[in-house]
Amino acid sequence: ILELARDQKIPLVALNVPREIISQTSQLGWKNVEHATKTQIGDPAPANNLYRKLLTNVFGQHEGSDEKSIDHFIEAQLVWDRSFAQGLLDAKMKTTRLVIGIIGSGNLQYGYGVTHQVSASGDYKTVTFIPTNMGAACSSLDLLDEEGEPSADALFVAYQNHEGNDK
Repeated sequence: ILELARDQKIPLVALNVPREIISQTSQLGWKNVEHATKTQIGDPAPANNLYRKLLTNVFGQHEGSDEKSIDHFIEAQLVWDRSFAQGLLDAKMKTTRLVIGIIGSGNLQYGYGVTHQVSASGDYKTVTFIPTNMGAACSSLDLLDEEGEPSADALFVAYQNHEGNDK
């Protein structure tokens, strides 16, 4: 993807937030993060109950989670989502062309993360594509959340050929 963009002279923009901002938010909470950083990213829209539930499950899988605040962990995830969203919005302000973000599926599933943050920022149309493993039966995938929202607008298959190369 990156080689194609380079060869076709398609501009690329990094979306990720510096790790120290996520760490600081996770330890101290968003309200205690430096003001200059907060104005650059913007305050994240709050998580809905299903995203909080999903993030609570993820939190429990992290080493040392019993020593950290679940609320700060959720805030850190929201800041991450908001930062990605702001990067996409900033890129869109500079062009009339389609803007595409390459973002981990955990930040996109069910429209909870980045999609929610983009929507909270204005009237933008988003479409999400999330990978699934080849051979996985559709019935084994969590295609819908508890309220019937789809995990993505489309799924695509990522597989390895017999030589072990990704396709």
